[in-house]
Amino acid sequence: MRPRALGKRGASIVAATLIVTATFAAFAQPGPDDPGDEQPRAEPSRGSSLSSRLSPAVAQRLLHSPAFDDRMRGIRRLGSQNDYGAVQLLLRAIDDDPGLVAEPALRLEAVRAFAPFASRDPVRKLLVTWAADTSSRGRTAGPIGELAREQAAMALASTSNARAVEQLVLAIIDGGPAGDRAARALEAHPPRNIEPLLQASSLESPEVVNLIGQIGDLRAIPKLRDLLKKADLDVKVAAAVALARLGDASGVKLARDWLAQDGSTHTLRVGAARTLTLTRDPLAPRAVAILLADPATRAVGLTLAEQAPTPQLSPTLAGLLTIERGEQRVRVLAALARAGGPLAVKTLGALANKSPVDVDAAFALAHCRDAGASSVISSLLSTPRTRRAGARAGLVRAAERGEEPDGLQDAIATLAASRDDADRSVGVFGLVLTDKASVDDYASSKDDVSVMAACRAALAKPSAAREPCLIRLSAASNPVMRDSLAGTLLGAESPRGVSTNTILSWAESTRVSAPIFGRALGPRDHEAFRTRIKRLLTSGDPAVRSQVAIGLGRSPDASTASLLTEAYAFEADPWVRRAIVSGLALRRSAVGRAWLEQAARLDPDTQVRSLARHALAGRHIPLPSRGDQILWLRLSATAGSAPAGGRPVRLVMSNGFATAAVTAADGEVLVPGLPPGPVLVRVAETPTNGSPPVPGGPAKQEKSNP
Repeated sequence: MRPRALGKRGASIVAATLIVTATFAAFAQPGPDDPGDEQPRAEPSRGSSLSSRLSPAVAQRLLHSPAFDDRMRGIRRLGSQNDYGAVQLLLRAIDDDPGLVAEPALRLEAVRAFAPFASRDPVRKLLVTWAADTSSRGRTAGPIGELAREQAAMALASTSNARAVEQLVLAIIDGGPAGDRAARALEAHPPRNIEPLLQASSLESPEVVNLIGQIGDLRAIPKLRDLLKKADLDVKVAAAVALARLGDASGVKLARDWLAQDGSTHTLRVGAARTLTLTRDPLAPRAVAILLADPATRAVGLTLAEQAPTPQLSPTLAGLLTIERGEQRVRVLAALARAGGPLAVKTLGALANKSPVDVDAAFALAHCRDAGASSVISSLLSTPRTRRAGARAGLVRAAERGEEPDGLQDAIATLAASRDDADRSVGVFGLVLTDKASVDDYASSKDDVSVMAACRAALAKPSAAREPCLIRLSAASNPVMRDSLAGTLLGAESPRGVSTNTILSWAESTRVSAPIFGRALGPRDHEAFRTRIKRLLTSGDPAVRSQVAIGLGRSPDASTASLLTEAYAFEADPWVRRAIVSGLALRRSAVGRAWLEQAARLDPDTQVRSLARHALAGRHIPLPSRGDQILWLRLSATAGSAPAGGRPVRLVMSNGFATAAVTAADGEVLVPGLPPGPVLVRVAETPTNGSPPVPGGPAKQEKSNP
């Protein structure tokens, strides 16, 4: 069973519909230009002579060795000397034999060695070549090769060297993957001197103009205004949007004209809608509605409707529900809920009252910004057929919007006393979530459904409330129960009463809870278990790698920093790199700091760079706090597949921490306490591993798909 969009027909379905709060990054405004050509950023200070640390003969021997490990050691030793003379040895070796760094890992390590000297002409030229590499085959292809190309571009941009910026701008003008790479690098490291971006030839490229808007440099406003008068149409559109991003409404009149033109192109309509939305113009809703009406521009229209919700869009969005299916329909429902207004409430209420219940609409109703949605949910609670869906919607609304619908408490009490497993799961969960019952009331119950529901609700409670669940975990023999209770290990806790060997065996299993137990190994890290922990840190499952890295941040062993830096060096998955940086941030070691500095400068992932900068500034990266978001997950089984009920699922939250849950008998589950942001979902193929199943699933061996 693979996660899919809620409502898609003819396939196994997972809908992780979590309404999140958009976070907008604010760009720092660059300071005034330096006089004359900008100076390169300071290179590392020179240490003792090169010959006293690594002789040229030894360097040459290592670099030209047929053994991969020798060449890697040679590159690392030269790079670690923080000396341009050492880097020149590496440059000459590569010039003599370009194949020396043909392997992606070697090239990536060479990029890191060259990065501090990227403003020097020979280094800059080589990095430009590597950043522009478009190889999709051969030895430099693959994720590590792409990471090397991304970091080469980041190294160039981070220097703010005018020639380096010029080369990156040329790449943007040329377009393609290299251009996208260059744009991301300059957005990550806005140049102090923006003249290369403002050259006449540069401003002929809509992509460059768009980048100027993303960078947020107000010094570009006069040039952008000029483009509105004399540039070609595509550049005018890009300039109007860029100005709007900078808070300048100069392009609004043009945008209104484009909107009024008969037969205007898709580009004009999209540009007009973006400009008017960013400037909060009264015509913005009409512009977005025009995009929504056209299948070719509907996706952009939905994005703008989500970013700038208004009841004026409700009629258009409600109309789309009659024609959209699958993932697109879920997006329309979410946009309609955000738009609000009486029509949105009426439309969502009618859909939720259908038989069978439209769960997508019920979830959207829970998030509808109009207060009237609570009354509609109350009507769902009063009818047995819709009570369970109404209770889920009411609990989500109460937790996220602070509006508890009338009748919610009576409904969850009724459900908690039901003989139906799915009803009881929702009822017990609701009683604990709303503090009408405690986790203690159910943690020792013989009813597995009630235990799992109560402990899942504890995710939204202080850590002390989860203690009964951890005690139950230590004695859990049913693997499905263990999967569910593992979700209560939110931080770096290690369950008491369970031996380290047992936790290791759980972490080495194929169950969805394995990464959580891998994280729990951190505080117990010891030389006796280091070989097995290292193996987990190189697991083929990214979730296992990430959780073990987070846990190792709490290791009592000082050597853990080196272990984490080795893991970071060639990790292609950004989610795992974030976890490794979070672990390194807790170590406070010299070797860890050096790698954090590299990550802050060179990593292509925005969140990795942000975490690294926070750590370098001495800001504490806390363990996950309880969020106020609730994930409403629904699995739908296709014909012939295992039931969707009683299915363990793993969730990796936006803060990098993993949790787990087990779906109720109807294939749905609410998971509280999540932070805003995307959620990665992995679903167990079957719910058990040779043990008696909990209600809702057969007894078959688990097999999970990523």
